[in-house]
Amino acid sequence: MATIEATHGGFGLIDKADGTNAHQLQLWFSRVATGFAFEVRNAYMPGGKLVKSCVLESGSNADETEARRLAAESFSRSK
Repeated sequence: MATIEATHGGFGLIDKADGTNAHQLQLWFSRVATGFAFEVRNAYMPGGKLVKSCVLESGSNADETEARRLAAESFSRSK
C-alpha cells in the first residue's frame, strides 16, 4: 500500500487491487472548513493514467481522530 502526501495537508492511500496495477482502491483524507473529510475511491488507471474513478464512500467529522477512524473503517470495508 502506498501513501501519498498531498500539498494541502492531506494524504492518500492506494491499495493496488490487481497484478497490472490498473485498478486501485484509494483513500483520500484532507482538512476542510468544517474539520476533516475523506473519500474512498475506485480508480481505473491503466498505464498509470487515470481513465475513470468513482467515489464509493465519503464522510467528514470535525474531530480529526474520529474522521481518521471513520476513513479507516470505510477503506477496510471496501477492500
